Amino acid sequence: VTKLEEERKHVRNTLMERNKEQLEAEEQMYKACGTSTYENTLSKVIANVEKLQEDRNVLESSLFVIKKYESQLKDNSCCPLCSRGFDSESEVTDLITQLNTKIMNVPDQLKKVAEELQIESAKKDELLSMKSLNEKIKTFKEKDKPQLDERIADLETNINKVTEEVDGISMSLVEPEQKLQTIKQIQGEMPLLDRCNQEVKTLTKEFETINAQCSEVETDMTLEEATAKQAELKQTISTLKAKLKTAQKTLNAHNKKIQELGSKKNKIKEECLNLQKKVQEIYNLQETKKQLEADRERFVTELAELRKGVEPLREALKEKEQAKAEVVKKNREKIENKNNEIMKITIAFDKVKSIDIDIRQHLERNIPHEKAKKEEAIKKLEDKLKQIQCDRQATTKRIETLKDEISKEKIYKRELDDNLKLREVQKETQDCEKDEADIKEKLSTINRDVLKEKNTLADKHRKLCSEKFKTDGILDELQTTLKKNKTDLKTALAKNTEKKYREKYFELQVTKMLDKDVKDYAAALETCLMEYHKKKMESINLIIKELWSKIYSGNDIDYIAIKAEGSMSDNLERRKYEYRVVQCKNGVEIDMRGRCSAGQKVLACLIIRLALAETFSSRFGVLALDEPTTNLDQDNIKSLCMALGEIVQERMMQKNFMFIIITHDREFIESLGQIDKVTHFFEVSRNDEGKSRIKRVKFT
Repeated sequence: VTKLEEERKHVRNTLMERNKEQLEAEEQMYKACGTSTYENTLSKVIANVEKLQEDRNVLESSLFVIKKYESQLKDNSCCPLCSRGFDSESEVTDLITQLNTKIMNVPDQLKKVAEELQIESAKKDELLSMKSLNEKIKTFKEKDKPQLDERIADLETNINKVTEEVDGISMSLVEPEQKLQTIKQIQGEMPLLDRCNQEVKTLTKEFETINAQCSEVETDMTLEEATAKQAELKQTISTLKAKLKTAQKTLNAHNKKIQELGSKKNKIKEECLNLQKKVQEIYNLQETKKQLEADRERFVTELAELRKGVEPLREALKEKEQAKAEVVKKNREKIENKNNEIMKITIAFDKVKSIDIDIRQHLERNIPHEKAKKEEAIKKLEDKLKQIQCDRQATTKRIETLKDEISKEKIYKRELDDNLKLREVQKETQDCEKDEADIKEKLSTINRDVLKEKNTLADKHRKLCSEKFKTDGILDELQTTLKKNKTDLKTALAKNTEKKYREKYFELQVTKMLDKDVKDYAAALETCLMEYHKKKMESINLIIKELWSKIYSGNDIDYIAIKAEGSMSDNLERRKYEYRVVQCKNGVEIDMRGRCSAGQKVLACLIIRLALAETFSSRFGVLALDEPTTNLDQDNIKSLCMALGEIVQERMMQKNFMFIIITHDREFIESLGQIDKVTHFFEVSRNDEGKSRIKRVKFT
């Protein structure tokens, strides 16, 4: 009962601890995931991380592409994408300023995206680390908790059964206790019986001496009367001896029963005390259960009140979030307006700057000298203009005459052109028809899968181009970090890096060589241990076979042996062995587990222990056996005595040898007395006060 109640207590404690851990884990999961499930939150976070990584790569690649675009635009004064040329540098500068104004917010956006990515990745790592916790929660809800509840219910049913059995045992003990009282009453008269026996013996001796003396004396009694009297006396003596033997047997039986009943009584008293203690514990647990139920009701009411108070807080939170969204929207609109104004100002500033440059260039030239040159040139041009006007009047007259001729020729030419065009169109239609037929023939031979493959290859080309831009941006970052590392290497802190590297390299090589040597040594040690184990197992099995053939009297098992199967552990550090006992009959070996009787089990255990002691404990002189004849029949007990006698004879020359056997079997003790040089044994019993009494008894 105590064992079952301790087990129930242990299971309840484990259940309470697991419930506590479950609550803590659920609270932790609630903090991380909220009301949604772990899988949904993890998928959302992973999607957000991937999106932010893509945004960051796009922003970084856009910065790199725009910078490269600006450098090529400045060098070539034409668009690198469409190869469009620009007439002046002002257009190039205007385009560059527009691009710069558009990408002004990109670094801030990149920084913001990087911060958000860092937060989301940290959240992702936290959720991934909580994966085992989520699985633990699921396994506890689905498997462990129902198993523990079922185990507690089974233990409670077993405790009820055992308590009923204890009550039945306590009721059955009433009759033996009454018998014990009667035996105690009889025990006081036993010394009188011993005294009477002693007196009978002395009287018989005196009678024999007197009879010897009286044989020479003449008496009036006849021989027949003397023989009859002698027969009567012998009969009385025999009856007295028979009564004495029966009384001795009853006394021994009563003593044995007294000892057994006393031990049972002590056990029952201990069990009663344990039961009282467990009843008190159950009462205390019931009190704690009531208190916990009251606390649970109080907590439920508090939880309901808190849930009622959560709803207005949620409404207030929604209002605050709406107000926050409106304020954010207004601020964004203001920021966009300010950015537009900044762009306009920068464009106007660039225009003013270009005008200022033109003015400076104009001032740098020598204007009065150029003015005089221009006036002389204007006079020359005016003279040429007058001459040209005269020529123009003559030519206009000639042109009018020619126009009349041309008008006539135009009509004729138009007709000719129309005829030519008609022929050309007819010829082109014929050529088009031929081309159409050729194209149809080609299309019939062309595989449409090639076109699909072309489209897929074009998509791949686009993706590779985008990836190239991304990698170019990453390459720029790596080049900057490489330059920074080179500068760091030139500093005072990194002066002796090569020397340190060599030292660490040598240490690494030495440790590798040491590791190799240790592994070789471990392998050699493993082989030696395997060989030693094999030899020891062979010697143990030889001793077991010899002892079994000597002791076991049956014919269903020839001998038994121990089989060892070695295997390496998971961490490859230790070899573990699995041992099993097999029984052999006519050369066929089978497992002994589940195929042998209780006596065969006990005998096998004794023989294996004796073989192990003979193999590994030859220097140790103490050999102890506790109840070796349990479940053995008489033949096996006799053969066991003979085997133990041989062991005693073999070890008799050893100085520190001691053979201890603890048993209640009188016949086994008497058979052990037949061993040479075994002269006595020690009998342990209890006196009336309940104290142990050791008595040395010699073998007859």
